Amino acid sequence: MENVYENVRRELSPENVKEALQVMLERMHLPENEAKVQGAKEQAGDDMVEVFKNVFPIVLQIQIEVVSKFGFVSNQEGLKDFLIRVNQLTNEYPEILDLMLKIREVYLPGFSSKAATAEREQPGSAEKRGSGATSVASN
Repeated sequence: MENVYENVRRELSPENVKEALQVMLERMHLPENEAKVQGAKEQAGDDMVEVFKNVFPIVLQIQIEVVSKFGFVSNQEGLKDFLIRVNQLTNEYPEILDLMLKIREVYLPGFSSKAATAEREQPGSAEKRGSGATSVASN
């Protein structure tokens, strides 16, 4: 069965992708969301499993809310479809990659700066990342 949102994903321009990512970042930095993320980070401590159990769901929910405003379904599948489009554009539009890394920094501080260097140095790295789920949805 064809994904009914396939056309939305194909037609989402780089400008729309950047706008969506900027909105995600802005929403993550709203005081109430920063407080939620910070509280979850404190609860998780240095345990990565706990980070993914406590922090990651908060970030996912913010992202899902944003992508639904750009024509994607309001669930993890919609976010995955959006991230597929993001990954299609990261090699051609470095500012999209930068926004993705800023979002990743919210829940994986320190990792994103190392990953940014590696991703920029490897030609074709976006294709290697695959479906997009690695960028934000399930790093």
